[in-house]
Amino acid sequence: MEGSVKRCYFSFPTFYDKVKKNLALLRRETDIDAFDPDTTIKQELAGRLADIAAEHGIDLYTCCGDYLISDDIYKASCIDADIIADLFYGGRLDVSRKPTRNECGCFASVDIGAYDTCVHGCVYCYANMNKAAAKRRYEEHDPSSAFLGYSKDESDKWLEELEQEQATLF
Repeated sequence: MEGSVKRCYFSFPTFYDKVKKNLALLRRETDIDAFDPDTTIKQELAGRLADIAAEHGIDLYTCCGDYLISDDIYKASCIDADIIADLFYGGRLDVSRKPTRNECGCFASVDIGAYDTCVHGCVYCYANMNKAAAKRRYEEHDPSSAFLGYSKDESDKWLEELEQEQATLF
């Protein structure tokens, strides 16, 4: 990825109750067990990742992990208003930060997804409670809708509201 990737965003999994249930099922089905390493181990691993990234000209950013921030690891804004402003708005975009979790650096945004819509079945995923519901919603998805799990009429209404809000920013 050297030369093609400038930034890498990472975080360690958060062991939400849903994730713990998925991990317990994985353990029962496969004998594979996951654990949540202590802060020291995470910092050591992150430091090693930062060294590797730096060797390849890649900046490393951490999401919701301020304890990992260092000279070589930066605070992530997965929804980064500065990058969006530079790419699409001539460097000018007046939005506020709207953290979604503790230590989150994100700016206000609208999510295009919905819970129980992904069929990939990642064990550490916190967005799916029910694989059958996710499969059903995935199969029922209207490809002409701008948002997963919602009808085109619903998504068109939301897009219109967003356009009106955006018009007030400039």
